[in-house]
Amino acid sequence: MTYKLSLLYNVYDQVMTEILFCFLQNTGIDLTNIIEQRSGDASGLCFFCEDKDAVNNILKEINKKNLKDVKVKIEQIQKKDWQEKWKENLEAFKITKKLRVIPFWHLYKYKINKAEDIIIDTTSSFGMGTHPTTQLMSEFIEELKGQYEDVFDIGTGTGMLAIIAKKYGAKKCWAIDIDKKSVLIAKKNMQINACKSELLKCCSFENFNKKDQFDLVIANILTKDLLNLRDKLIEYVKSKKYLVLSGIHDDNYDELRKYFDGEEITHIKTKKKNNWCAVLYRVDSVFKEKVKR
Repeated sequence: MTYKLSLLYNVYDQVMTEILFCFLQNTGIDLTNIIEQRSGDASGLCFFCEDKDAVNNILKEINKKNLKDVKVKIEQIQKKDWQEKWKENLEAFKITKKLRVIPFWHLYKYKINKAEDIIIDTTSSFGMGTHPTTQLMSEFIEELKGQYEDVFDIGTGTGMLAIIAKKYGAKKCWAIDIDKKSVLIAKKNMQINACKSELLKCCSFENFNKKDQFDLVIANILTKDLLNLRDKLIEYVKSKKYLVLSGIHDDNYDELRKYFDGEEITHIKTKKKNNWCAVLYRVDSVFKEKVKR
């Protein structure tokens, strides 16, 4: 028997959606079982579970958070129908000035241009490139075209940012993610788009220990993880090359800048969209000299 647990709120709010998504992930929910629902101005998340005790335990965690204006609903439902429903209304869209994202299940609707189209298949609405953080990161990758040959994508998800970097000329690309299913999805998407990743691995960046350096390091992860991994992120960037960070809500922007800015790293530019931020840094040689000592 399958249970559907929904978290609903009356007015669509991307910030609330992201907060609830992160909360569900932190309670152990598989991201491929989380679906975003919209109906007019109303919005919400739902997930599926076949263990009633597990559902009740998660419900207790939700109640502890005392989430205002969030309605919780539990029902028995056919999982497959809801997992596929979100795909119906998602059409192709521009992710950068040049590149277009096409859902794999809608290929029959479009004439494909291999140089300008990215085909993405996934089991979750998250990771399709519709979130502001992914869009901002994509814009930075486009703007830095010609200034990188090798790229390291940390928290690759569906592999979209790595594929975009390849489309804009990256010759070498490494990508990692902590979720096994995401890595499998990323591998499939890279194959579909004929964009080979030289390394694609299920691994946390905290435990990653290869010592290569890159022209461009991109990390679209939670702000708390960016802060905790600050020095390690910088160590993977070549001297005078670039680090792009996202997953940063407006509320956390000042803290991130205060923690990251320093003599060894120069803030170049910040982009903002719908209360989310992406930040471009250049890493200077001063830091590398300190590391060598």
